[in-house]
Parts: sequence; C-alpha cells; structure tokens
Amino acid sequence: MARVKYYPEAVKRDVRQRACRALKTAAEMVRNQVVRNISTGRPPSQPGEFPHVDTGHLRQSIFSDTDCAEGRAIVGTPLLYGLYLEVGTEHMAPRPYLSRTLEEMRGQIKPVLEGGG
Repeated sequence: MARVKYYPEAVKRDVRQRACRALKTAAEMVRNQVVRNISTGRPPSQPGEFPHVDTGHLRQSIFSDTDCAEGRAIVGTPLLYGLYLEVGTEHMAPRPYLSRTLEEMRGQIKPVLEGGG
C-alpha cells in the first residue's frame, strides 16, 4: 500500500510564493504598459488622452511595489503632477493614465493572478 505524506507548511509556503510572484508579475505588466502609454506625441495631450512626454520625468518615475504579506501591489509615481494628470485640476481636465491602463489590462492580468498566465 502506498503512503502519502502531507507537508502543510511546505504547501502553504509554496502557495504564498506563487501568489507573490503572480502579484509582482501583474504589477510589473501594468507598470510597463503605463510607461508605454505615456506617448511621445505632440501637441500637448488632450483631455482623456494618455499624457504626452515633455521632459520624460513622469515616464521615468513610474514604479511598481508589491506587498506580498498584504496581497497588494501599487503602480504609481511620486511626482505630484502625475496626480494632477490622473485626476485633473480646476484648470485642467484629467488625462488618466494609471486607472485607464489598469482597466484596459484587466483581461491580461486576471489570468496571471489566477495562476494560469
């Protein structure tokens, strides 16, 4: 008769590691697409468009950070004007680039997070 040994801690550790890798992969996918979406077009971007590159600082500042223990990832920028572009101001309509990219990529990142991508 065959015996099966079960190592619950090893299984839990493996599941956590796989989930963490998937979360990091998904966050990096979104970050990379945000960088690509910040276009080099001219003239200045119109409301609702992805921002156009002027100095390149916004594009260079886009980061992803993953907190595996909390099961969350952040894609963003530390630049204040990145927030102004995303949500707009009283003098400028929004040019959403973070939320729009995430929304457009949902179908691509869902399989990664579910373990099939």
